[in-house]
Amino acid sequence: MTAAERAERCRAADALCAGAYAETLAYSGSFDVEGDVEGDTVVHRVEVSIFPNWVGLDQRRRLSLDGDRLVESGRIEEGTSEARTVELTFQRTR
Repeated sequence: MTAAERAERCRAADALCAGAYAETLAYSGSFDVEGDVEGDTVVHRVEVSIFPNWVGLDQRRRLSLDGDRLVESGRIEEGTSEARTVELTFQRTR
């Protein structure tokens, strides 16, 4: 198999890429926790994001801790027709 054939095999159709983008939320950077976790806020300092307009901004999320489960939730795209609440759950395994 040539390099061009391998590259073509890994290329996704435009509709598939658009669907993945529409269903993905990805960013990274440093963070700070305001309070002692339960009911408090984590502030993400966005350094890299799938949404270029988020870079350099803070994303604030509420924290909830229940045993080994940590839930981070917050509103995104507030003030737009795309506004929604997102929730991310972390489960510690032992």
